[in-house]
Amino acid sequence: MITDRDLELIRQLTEATQKGRVSWHPTATVDEFTSSFKGHLSVLVGRYTGGSCYLRMVNEDGQEMLNIDGRPEIDQLWDLIRRVALHVDHAIEDILQELKQT
Repeated sequence: MITDRDLELIRQLTEATQKGRVSWHPTATVDEFTSSFKGHLSVLVGRYTGGSCYLRMVNEDGQEMLNIDGRPEIDQLWDLIRRVALHVDHAIEDILQELKQT
């Protein structure tokens, strides 16, 4: 069951990511990104094979505290995180600059 607090977490993560206040890094799992909070909590946002996205929160012992999937808000958050973590906009700009020079 998803709560209003869970939805607020997704909204706040989206806003903080857009403003550059959260640092996301790829994990060893393809299409998964992580960020740490308070030194002992990690949020992982990833995409299953087949397309739907998930958000997991785990503690320092690796225990899953929260798992949300199948929500359009998480799909949008994953896409934003992917663009930020992989520097997609910078790569596009590099390509555009090179194309302008040829």
